[in-house]
Amino acid sequence: MKVFLDANVLFSASLGAAGAAQALLVAAAQAGVPCLSSERAFAEAHRNLERRAPSSVPNLELIAVLVSRVPEPGTAPIAAARAAGVVEKDAPVLGAALACGADWFVTGDQRHFGHLFGRQVEGVLVLPLRTAVDRLTARSAPHGQRGRTE
Repeated sequence: MKVFLDANVLFSASLGAAGAAQALLVAAAQAGVPCLSSERAFAEAHRNLERRAPSSVPNLELIAVLVSRVPEPGTAPIAAARAAGVVEKDAPVLGAALACGADWFVTGDQRHFGHLFGRQVEGVLVLPLRTAVDRLTARSAPHGQRGRTE
């Protein structure tokens, strides 16, 4: 199992410890599930942090220790993302998830990826952030604790 994180998840995780993106990183670590992203996604998160929350830029470097970077995709995975209706600027990020064999592509970008939520593109399940957190949390919960709320 491998989880690919979109730039907005990296951005959100860099803002603080209380959000869903941080919860995803914790749940993935507890479940032993590697998180991946691309250089392009990291660069986009970095640009957005510099513009909107410059004090959080160092947090992105800490997150980079937990999230492995995968190579940029070739033309075929980008074309597959475009064929799934992803806009040109975002296709290389989903393409990187396809190329690295990720199981999930996790994003908070409903505008550009919402039409794919819950669907597979070339074997990669596209999930909104909260759904991914819930699934990973259930996966890492000790037997008998799944589904319990506190």
